[in-house]
Amino acid sequence: MKSSKKAFQLLLVYLLIIFINNCITKNEISKKEIKNLIWPQPPQNPKIALIGYISSERDLGLSFRKKLAEILTGEKSSIKKLVRPVNVAVDNNGKIFVVDLEYNNILVFDRPNKKSYFIGNKGRVRLIRPMGIKVDNSFVYISDNYQNRIFVYDKEGDFETAFGGDRILNRPVGIALDKMRNLIWVANTYNHEILAFDLKTGKLVRKIGKRGRGKGEFNFPSFIAVDNKGRIYITDFGNFRIQIFDSKGNFINDFGSFGEGPGNFSRPKGIALDSDGYIYVVDSELCNFQVFNINGNFLLRVGQLGQELGEFDLPVGIYIDEQDYIYVADQLNGRIQIFKYLKGKKPPKNTNLTE
Repeated sequence: MKSSKKAFQLLLVYLLIIFINNCITKNEISKKEIKNLIWPQPPQNPKIALIGYISSERDLGLSFRKKLAEILTGEKSSIKKLVRPVNVAVDNNGKIFVVDLEYNNILVFDRPNKKSYFIGNKGRVRLIRPMGIKVDNSFVYISDNYQNRIFVYDKEGDFETAFGGDRILNRPVGIALDKMRNLIWVANTYNHEILAFDLKTGKLVRKIGKRGRGKGEFNFPSFIAVDNKGRIYITDFGNFRIQIFDSKGNFINDFGSFGEGPGNFSRPKGIALDSDGYIYVVDSELCNFQVFNINGNFLLRVGQLGQELGEFDLPVGIYIDEQDYIYVADQLNGRIQIFKYLKGKKPPKNTNLTE
């Protein structure tokens, strides 16, 4: 009896050693992959550093129980993974909410609890073609490009409300929250306009633009960002430019033109701002994101076509959190790449964001 107990204890120790070695090996590989991925390269001071990526719930780190089960059975656990991620948002608790066209709902990576789940795939009210996504402390806001509505769920995926409808929205894409003014801005893409709805009532309260090429006019606007002063930044997709408006919808400035060089756009998509107010714009065709100042002056570009880390294949959405972590939906590579704006500091040590 004692020998059996001792043998069992030795087996547990052996399995634990294998488990730890597997973790160390994976961590060392991860560090090796992202080493020296900074922009711009020396001797210039780096401003952007690659931190890591997420492509499946396995990247969150399996629990000891799941890892032990894999070792004992020799079979890998069934996992949820990204296939065609097109947009992303992150809450203050570290949960990553991803719009993935393969599932036509939202795949949530709950990093603190090392688990994942879906939003929009249960109950009477389901998503069909989600595109835009934003989160606040309580809710997840999603534009559905097919149902012409904005859906609101709680963080666990329970449906709360919806607004919009076919009479108001026509293939909406990007959305942005202005919590100070209690507004949600929506890129009403096929009507070539930007709409603002009251967050509490869902009523339409403001409209910007019409189809055209002039200032304040749009040609398939796609994505939106709002800064802490309420200024609205809009990707004017078909006009190959970014337009900026004040909180009341008055035109301020625009920048960009068609091309492949620095500061040019070919298929501009996602847009976001860091804590210093720099503007980040993803270009799906050029497979990069570019950084501009408030005046529209080009500062930096990151990425090119490819499958390696720091490269993209048809990227779409971008999100920047309060700590200046930059999340980019790398669609055809099936992953969210995570960068960091350095604010003039030295590159951070390779950081495991899943911990």
